[in-house]
Amino acid sequence: MHARAVAAGPLIALAGLTTTAAAQNIGTVTATASAATVSVGETFTIGVVVDDNGESANGVVIFDLLVAGSGAAFTTVPDSLSFHPLVGLVGGAQINPNGAQAAGAHRDLLGPTIDPPLNGLAVFSFQATATETGQIDFQALDGLFEERAIRSIIHGIVTLPQDYDQIIFESVTVNVIPSPSAAVSFALAIPLATLRRR
Repeated sequence: MHARAVAAGPLIALAGLTTTAAAQNIGTVTATASAATVSVGETFTIGVVVDDNGESANGVVIFDLLVAGSGAAFTTVPDSLSFHPLVGLVGGAQINPNGAQAAGAHRDLLGPTIDPPLNGLAVFSFQATATETGQIDFQALDGLFEERAIRSIIHGIVTLPQDYDQIIFESVTVNVIPSPSAAVSFALAIPLATLRRR
């Protein structure tokens, strides 16, 4: 799993000493896979988990995220995009040839339960089918809609969205191996080739 951080906080230098600024509000977006290794032709699930690492009193309640895969060839499965039962859409959602994207929020946003967090939940997922051997890297990214990748909510006289000072994006890699039938065919072909050379 590989991590990429954005919007790191500033450093303050004073009298030759370097210290970090006040405690930062840090959120994490993690791409997950239902299997670390799959065979060619096998279908697997990619999910997106959000968390604020206990930094915010209210936790993640809004997201706008994109997942993109690269590397070995694969196809996304049409109509496989699904959402956690606690998630409601606040923007668009779609399957792309190389991944998926969605903008959503907790279904109780500003409701009776006052914004329960989505921390630790796979807010959405989709399926993909491997079509060649190799590695496929799936990277979670800031989405293409108007919201920031993840946000919290500040409650007061006025309820306002809260941006995280830093968002860490973590990717996941799926290894693709030959299908069992292809491996058997290859194994059978070796003695036949040997006999022909004789």
